[in-house]
Amino acid sequence: DWGAFVDHGDLPTGVLRDEAAIFACADRVVCSAPALVQCARVQGRDDAVLVLNGGPAKPIEHIGGGPVAVYAGYLFGSWFDWQLLMELEARGVETVVIGRYDNVPDWEHIRFVGEKPWAEALAIMATAQVGIIPFRHDAICESVDPIKAYDYWAAGLWTVATPVLSALEGRPYTVFAEGGGFANAVLHAAELRDVSAPGEEFVRLNSWAERAKVMEEVLESPPMSRGNDAPVVIPEPLTPEAFAEKAKEIS
Repeated sequence: DWGAFVDHGDLPTGVLRDEAAIFACADRVVCSAPALVQCARVQGRDDAVLVLNGGPAKPIEHIGGGPVAVYAGYLFGSWFDWQLLMELEARGVETVVIGRYDNVPDWEHIRFVGEKPWAEALAIMATAQVGIIPFRHDAICESVDPIKAYDYWAAGLWTVATPVLSALEGRPYTVFAEGGGFANAVLHAAELRDVSAPGEEFVRLNSWAERAKVMEEVLESPPMSRGNDAPVVIPEPLTPEAFAEKAKEIS
């Protein structure tokens, strides 16, 4: 949730007031992770609906022959765990990192290729064996359903993520690992990919096209009743203490 991003210095405090205003004004609320549904309900939106993120509707042809691992995404957030990349480098796990960068290490086994158009990024992913999500900070990541995982799956890859990404718990073709065991998990996932890889039906069911169908159902449902067309009152953002207390009450 935004509060965690603010606490770690990734967003200004003003977003909390914006969030409270959006919750108060919106006819419908859709959340992309279970923790966000909880966050919405704490702020009075009992009508919040879970609709996970998605990816391509069809698999990308897996080419192979490239690195063992690939990462695609943002590199500047406090949630990115550089120590896990260092672990891959130390173990000699060939890795490609897609995303805008600045002053990155000159490593032997990890290659930074910069920002790429989505289609080109997918093509690079399809040369790898494993997609990685080396994130940290529970408070931030428990509210994240990472879109990159859907791209990895569409490219025929297994995903290795850190346990803080609780929205991925129980998902197929996914392995959790922490520091000290991250490199081993990546190598193991590469072996698993040789045995079984995400297929066409799995990719289709987790696509944006399928999510759009759910969104259409949400939009066709009656909006939250405000009663007698009463004016919308924008509440003050909850303090972290008040948020935690209210979350306990409704859990």
